[in-house]
Amino acid sequence: MNTQRFARQGSAIARFGAVAACVLGLAGCASLPQADLKRFEWPQDVYLGSPPAEREYEVLGQVRTKVDYPTLTAEHDDRKLCKNYFNKAAQDLLKRAQKAGGNGVVDVKSVVFLANGRTETYPRAECVDEGDEGQVAATGIAVRWKPLKKKD
Repeated sequence: MNTQRFARQGSAIARFGAVAACVLGLAGCASLPQADLKRFEWPQDVYLGSPPAEREYEVLGQVRTKVDYPTLTAEHDDRKLCKNYFNKAAQDLLKRAQKAGGNGVVDVKSVVFLANGRTETYPRAECVDEGDEGQVAATGIAVRWKPLKKKD
């Protein structure tokens, strides 16, 4: 008699487990987070190379930053993600320049660390993708802009 009771309880537990797995499986798929991409704009007073000739400045020193970002998303192209987070890195470089007393950054470059320990720099967005996470490292020269000279 006890064995029949355990058999009935076992089948009830198995049915509950199967139903729970189906419900959780459906709910799990429906509740995956959307991959919202926060857009970052290139900041004003930050230049990839040299600024226009009329913009004179005082050099304060080098600034560096590194930005990690998620890459496991099918909605966004890798190049677009890289450029977007390079813009974020440029914003971070400007914040670091401001902490040093500056108000701009020139000669911004992305930095790629190679397996042999060397680095390469590029005057454009270059990122490293490790599968689930991407990374962009950037460097630039913090500057303090001199007042613009009035044209007579």
